[in-house]
Amino acid sequence: MARQEIHILILEDSPDDFLLLKEVLESSEDMAISIFHADRLEKALALAKENMIHAAILDLHLPDSVGLSTFLSFHEGFPNIPVIIISGAKDLELSLSAIQKGAQDYIHKGEPSVAAITRTLRYAMERHQLKAHLETARSTLQNLLNESRIRENEIRGLLRGARAVLAATDFKTTARHVFDICSEIIGATSGYIALLSEAGDENEVLFLEAGGLPCTVDPELPMPIRGLRETAYRTNSTVYDNDFMNSDWVKFMPEGHVWLGNVLFAPLVIEGKTVGIMGLANKSTDFTENDARIAGGFGELAAIALQNSRHLDQRDTAEKQNADLIRELRQALANVKQLSGLLPICSHCKKIRDDKGYWNQIEVYIDQHSEAKFSHGICQDCAKKYYPDYDLYKDKS
Repeated sequence: MARQEIHILILEDSPDDFLLLKEVLESSEDMAISIFHADRLEKALALAKENMIHAAILDLHLPDSVGLSTFLSFHEGFPNIPVIIISGAKDLELSLSAIQKGAQDYIHKGEPSVAAITRTLRYAMERHQLKAHLETARSTLQNLLNESRIRENEIRGLLRGARAVLAATDFKTTARHVFDICSEIIGATSGYIALLSEAGDENEVLFLEAGGLPCTVDPELPMPIRGLRETAYRTNSTVYDNDFMNSDWVKFMPEGHVWLGNVLFAPLVIEGKTVGIMGLANKSTDFTENDARIAGGFGELAAIALQNSRHLDQRDTAEKQNADLIRELRQALANVKQLSGLLPICSHCKKIRDDKGYWNQIEVYIDQHSEAKFSHGICQDCAKKYYPDYDLYKDKS
């Protein structure tokens, strides 16, 4: 079995103590040890920087450094190198202090056996490696926990936005809620939401948040679809620029516009077409792809709110039209006169008695109680009876 190759740095200013320790280490049968020697702390730091060192054995009393500071200086510069302190019996308390500060172990000068020192080295490296693994695992878990908290905050924000949409208030109010929640999560301090005009060539701003910065631009002025906004409209996707004031887009800013360090545009898409835009700006750090993903989600919520608002407007219009139609029909029905039931009629003159007891000519009664109109003529029987000298129906015989 091949021996494990180990690079050991020995910091020892006594030549005799160094040679003794070197002889012991090189006699190990299970480790192939390469030794780097330094008699000054400064030289030890340089060797550790220039070479792959698996472990270091440090004497704490040197010409250029004395006591615990020797270990602390080395450990601060190379925290990933396990350190063993070599000391005399009188330095036991100092060695223990070094262990409390991060050293792995200590050995006494003049007493190391091959088995003892190789065992100490191996345990020291294994403990250090285990500690490194534990630190890595702890860091990974902490990062996962932080990421989980961030995602939890994002989900909570999306739920708040969804509740705002479901509240079914007017679109401008809902859009402002959605914008505020999104800005809070991402960290943007300025922005707006605007809708596409009927002509489809500019934005109509619903509201503008300057974030406390000076802005003298009239929000009622036209906002042509150009620059980075145009990219969001054309691609139906979220876009951003983290150096906006030095970009090509800055030439489209009108005089008096709020200062923009960075900007992000999230489209409001309905049925595959961008019908509005949510602009976010002036985050203290750069916008990220995650910010773009979050803003895109809130843009979808705003688009749903806009579509719901339009559906509600259409419903209200339809209900008003139906109410108007029903009212017109009821008015028409109220104007329709119908004859029904038993009508008292004279057997001889054919007059009809009304509900007040008066007798009326039949044509007068019908005219008053229906929409029927009369045109007068003479029947054949009456023509013979009343106009015998005139053959009124000569041509019809």
